[in-house]
Amino acid sequence: MEYNNTAPFSGNPEKALELSLSVFLIQGFAIIEKSVSGYELEGRGFWTVRQKPLMAATRVKVSIEDKRIALSAEFAPLRNIQNSIPWLAGTTMLLIGLDFLDRDAANSPLNPSSWTLYLPFLLLLSVVSRRVQKRAERALDTMLKNMSAVR
Repeated sequence: MEYNNTAPFSGNPEKALELSLSVFLIQGFAIIEKSVSGYELEGRGFWTVRQKPLMAATRVKVSIEDKRIALSAEFAPLRNIQNSIPWLAGTTMLLIGLDFLDRDAANSPLNPSSWTLYLPFLLLLSVVSRRVQKRAERALDTMLKNMSAVR
C-alpha cells in the first residue's frame, strides 16, 4: 500500500468504523471484507481531478487493534500514471531525435518539431498526479483524525 498511517485510539471502535465506512460507501467504495476489528474496501479510482480526494484510492484497509487505528490505501491509477511518465518522456525524446536526424539528412532548416509539444504535457501530467495524491493523502489523514476523535 502506498499510504500507511496509524493514530492512537481510545474510543468506541464500532462507532469509529461505522463512521468511516459510511463515508467510503457514499463515495462509491465496495466492501471486500468486513470484520469486528476492521474492513477492506475497493474503489474505482479517480476519473477526473475534480472528484473528491478519497476517490483517488483504489483499495483501502482500516483496522483497530491494540488501541491504534491503522489506515492504508493504494492509488493504482496514480501509480500507473507516475510509472508511465519516464517511458512517455523517453519515447518523445526518441521521436524528437529521429525527427532531427531526418531533417538534418534532407538539409532542411531545423524547425521546432511537433513532438516538442508533448514535453509540457508530460510535465503537467507529473505535477497533476502528484497533486492529486497529496490531496488524497490529506483526506485520508483527516479521516484518521476524525476516527480517532470518536468516543
